[in-house]
Amino acid sequence: AEQFKERADRLAAVAVAEWLAMSHGDDGIKVSVLCPQAVRSEMTRGHEDSVAALDGLLDVLSRRMHWRKRLETSAPLPAVAVRTRDYLHAHLDQDIGLDELAAVAGVDRFRLTRAFKASFGLAPHAYLVQLRLSAARKLLRQGLAPANVAMELGFADQSHLGRWFRRTYGLSPAAYRKSCSNLPDC
Repeated sequence: AEQFKERADRLAAVAVAEWLAMSHGDDGIKVSVLCPQAVRSEMTRGHEDSVAALDGLLDVLSRRMHWRKRLETSAPLPAVAVRTRDYLHAHLDQDIGLDELAAVAGVDRFRLTRAFKASFGLAPHAYLVQLRLSAARKLLRQGLAPANVAMELGFADQSHLGRWFRRTYGLSPAAYRKSCSNLPDC
């Protein structure tokens, strides 16, 4: 029984100290940190068994806790990211700037970038490039020339498509097209 009371003292002192750090100071908490016996006596008052004493500890600590209010945000982050993603899919072939995306999403460009990265793991421009490369693979499998694919998908020119394609897939668009033309399932 005595060991339990000592452990309860240590637990109460640690918990109250943590709350002190979180709540930026409260005179009642400071006194409890300095006097763990006061916490124990308050906690165990009228409680004889250990389960009731732990319940008492939770009751004491929760009475001293100050809940923080959540900050209001103008738009939920996932909704901003989804709107941006949908716009990128719809305007895949256009030259889209971050300011234009921010206007579509209704937030500033910094918040847009954070929300998009948090939701999809890539910045909006990197997502757009990956989206274009995926579409390029489909068009190349259909047998279109790399120059036509580049024009159709919004790349600056064929070499721009080729640089991104080689960087991502390790082969040129022409080589990819040639390798897929011999396979029935491509």
